[in-house]
Amino acid sequence: MVPVKNNMSFRLKTILGVASIEAVLLIILVGTSHKFMYDSNEEELIKRASTTATLFATTSKNAVLATDLASLDEFVREVLKNPGLVYARVTDADNNVLVQGGNSQALARPFVSDHNLENLEDGIFDAYAKITEADTVYGRVELGLSVTKTLQVLAEARQRTSYIAILEMVMVAVFSYLLGTYLTRQLKDLKTASERIASGHMGYQIQVSGNDELAQAARAFNQMSCHLQQFNTELDNQVAQRTVELSRAQQRLETILNNTAEGIITFDTKGTIESCNQAAERLFGYPANELLSKNIHLLIGAGKDQQPQSNYLRYFLKNEFHRLAGHQGEVTGQHKDGTNFPVELKISSMLLEDRQMYTCLMSDISQRKQNEEKLHQSAIVFESTKEGVIITDPTGAMVDVNRAFSEITGYSRDEVIGRNPRLLASGRHDDMFYTSMWATISSIGYWQGELWNRRKNGDIFPEWLNISAVQDASGAISHYVGVFSDISAIKEAEQKLHHLAHHDPLTDLPNRLLFEARLEHALKRAMRNNTKVGVLFLDLDRFKNINDSLGHPIGDQILGMVAQRLTRCLRGGDTLARLGGDEFTIVVEDINEDQDAAVVAEKLLGSFRTSFLLEDNEIFVTVSIGIALYPADGLDVTSLVKHADTAMYRAKEQGRNNYEYYTAELTLSAFERLTLETALRHALDNNEFLLYYQPQVCLTTSNVVGVEALIRWKHPEMGLVSPATFIPLAEESGLIHAIGEWVLRTACFQAKAWQTAGQPLRVSVNLSGQQITHSPILETVSRVLEETQLEASFLDLEITESFFLGHTEHEIAILVALKTLGVTLSIDDFGTGYSSLSYLKNLPIDTLKIDQSFVRDITQDNNDPAIVRAVIALGHSMQLNVIAEGVETVKQREFLRAEGCDEYQGYLYSPPLPAEELEALLQKAISGSD
Repeated sequence: MVPVKNNMSFRLKTILGVASIEAVLLIILVGTSHKFMYDSNEEELIKRASTTATLFATTSKNAVLATDLASLDEFVREVLKNPGLVYARVTDADNNVLVQGGNSQALARPFVSDHNLENLEDGIFDAYAKITEADTVYGRVELGLSVTKTLQVLAEARQRTSYIAILEMVMVAVFSYLLGTYLTRQLKDLKTASERIASGHMGYQIQVSGNDELAQAARAFNQMSCHLQQFNTELDNQVAQRTVELSRAQQRLETILNNTAEGIITFDTKGTIESCNQAAERLFGYPANELLSKNIHLLIGAGKDQQPQSNYLRYFLKNEFHRLAGHQGEVTGQHKDGTNFPVELKISSMLLEDRQMYTCLMSDISQRKQNEEKLHQSAIVFESTKEGVIITDPTGAMVDVNRAFSEITGYSRDEVIGRNPRLLASGRHDDMFYTSMWATISSIGYWQGELWNRRKNGDIFPEWLNISAVQDASGAISHYVGVFSDISAIKEAEQKLHHLAHHDPLTDLPNRLLFEARLEHALKRAMRNNTKVGVLFLDLDRFKNINDSLGHPIGDQILGMVAQRLTRCLRGGDTLARLGGDEFTIVVEDINEDQDAAVVAEKLLGSFRTSFLLEDNEIFVTVSIGIALYPADGLDVTSLVKHADTAMYRAKEQGRNNYEYYTAELTLSAFERLTLETALRHALDNNEFLLYYQPQVCLTTSNVVGVEALIRWKHPEMGLVSPATFIPLAEESGLIHAIGEWVLRTACFQAKAWQTAGQPLRVSVNLSGQQITHSPILETVSRVLEETQLEASFLDLEITESFFLGHTEHEIAILVALKTLGVTLSIDDFGTGYSSLSYLKNLPIDTLKIDQSFVRDITQDNNDPAIVRAVIALGHSMQLNVIAEGVETVKQREFLRAEGCDEYQGYLYSPPLPAEELEALLQKAISGSD
């Protein structure tokens, strides 16, 4: 260190030199600390707030443009990690809040764009920046900075600057002291020190002695060097802090980029990928390390045998990215797993370190494509649906209709656009109807129901209409949509179904449901007018024989013809109904006298005196009628129908083909009939049936050659019940099958027992027509013969002549099959039927039984002998055995013997007897003959 000498001229030169150096240093100091020392708190706060808001707006722009609220929300949360920020908010161009975060009270307070620090009561400084793209404002960001924390940072910085200024003054003083003390210091040391400081060694010091101006300058120089060193350290600290802040901002930016829904890839002019975000990794399934340095064709266009369908893809595959900058297009992307998906690309160019680079924004538009496809499908449905569709605005003006609307109404689309749907109004609905309809739409948002509208040609048609109110995002009604279908065919079908539901499909007459409704109406009317109502219950006599013999199709045709005859006999106001089967009911209104119903009944009976001609068959049908009158016989529908039914059964008991009025005694009889049927159902289980046997005697030898098995019912309370009482009931109830099988089995067992005992007798068993047509009679007879071990030749099956009325090939086949078993077949009650005798030649018959009605008056009436002679002659001519029933006198027997009859049975020889009594009778006859 060279001492500075006290030389006045040298001192002046030194002072001048030091002053020049100090001036330079002061200029540097002032230039570097100007912002800290001279800017006000408000200016510095505004600068910081503006810078932060601008950075925030720039960073969030892409998310706002893409309306990616999820990424935007995540970005806001990341920004709010800065302790100086109180809140952050992002809005769209209409000031609608997209996302926001931070202190809820701060968010609730009004935003203030112009501030005065003295007037800030809540300590929050508001700042904003617009989000723009190509001079278009898409929204803005709003930030709230904590004034306290921000000013604290500024205060600390100014405090440091103040310390530096104090130190500077100290340095100047010291430097001046050193100059004064060390005037002998050589200018070389001062130069060397200046050069060291200029080279960056801010802490370099000059040794100073003395107190003259030069020494003071040296000291000031040293102080300045120290100040510069401290200032440089402070600057280094600020730079480091700023570097950390920039690093955090970069991290936040990377987080935003990595969490955005769009894939972002940067690549050079050759397509080589240099960076990508995590969204791009997720989009294509490649990690970043597998994409970097690869060509972007790996993801789009390469290896997929794509035929470029557009210039966009063609330029892309040729790496002519400059042609695509600023444009977007759709291409097919390929995932790492090989799956393809639609991708939308938007390429922009940029200069990075004097290199031409490109940034590609990629979006998976699969969902959008699906939505577009759904919209396309919806449009197809809109146009192709068979339902008419109307779309109106809130005022009711039609804005669109589909093709079906035009097909149904006859109006073209151009004819109705802008018009109100009321142009379709049919006039069938009053204002109250439409008021109620729109009230429902206003309250619940939709209405559906049946409506009558008018076509363009004036035709009125029914439609099923659904109207729905469509709301926009704000909840206001934007449209009304009406969907309707022409239900004319449905209406016609409903009418047909209604008719079918209330009418008999065979005769087209009202069924039970409609009959009861009309009868109910007639009763109410009769009550008001104090008149009578007649209910006639009709049942065809022996109609079952027609079904059994001619078949149900023929029976159905006859029922239709019967309905026509009955209809012609009635007045227009009377109701004829078919309840089912062969049962008909008639409601006759406005009856003044009871005899009026009889007049109608006689007219109905008279209509059946003429036969029915059907398929070369002349068929006679009769009817039995029961009459019940309102109010004498009942006050309600059920009672009147029941009592008329009871009277009808009374008519059948009285010989059929007539009518009977209801009386109270008939109800008692019907009850007894019901009681009898119930008891009959338990008779088999209780072993209440018995078999009686009536001998059949040979007229030539007077020997008993056979017996006819006749059933008896021994009721524990009613005693012995006649077959004439319960057999018809058994046939009607269906019990005849079980009872008939019991008779057959019991008779065969008895015949086998007599045969075993040395008394072989033929046993005759009566068969009901139902057993032949509605049961497996062949299997039953075969099984019984096998069970009883009775030879078939000892079994004779008797069938009434009425069964053969209109016989069919199927029934003849059954009789032929029975004949092949070895049994014999007899026709019972021969001569009482309505059919022709010609059927005998087609039947496998062995015996004719002359009905007792012809035998009873054989010695008194002139006609009966002739009939009996004719039957005997007919039977013998056909090699048939002839048996006469009901022989009660010797004259009758002798007449039959003289005419050549083969056998007889009747009370003359013996009434029907139990097996034990018959055996005793036969034993007595044998003993007498001996």
